[in-house]
Amino acid sequence: MYDCSKIHKITVQYASEGPGKYAADSWKILTEEESRAICQIANDSDRSIEAIIKAHSAKPVRSIVINQDVHMMDPSKVKVAAE
Repeated sequence: MYDCSKIHKITVQYASEGPGKYAADSWKILTEEESRAICQIANDSDRSIEAIIKAHSAKPVRSIVINQDVHMMDPSKVKVAAE
């Protein structure tokens, strides 16, 4: 299913935890070792990496990115339109 030797990092962005909170406030970049371990678990259980992470996460997961740099939004620089 996956070639785990090609998995170098996994970035997990968690869903917003309520009004006034930005999802980009909460994210985690898994190390190469952690990423490859999850990859192996996914292969062994014939499930996707995304399904494994979502099933074992304490927080709701918004997105998962494999092997790519992700721009993390700085909520202090976000302009919010006046109501």
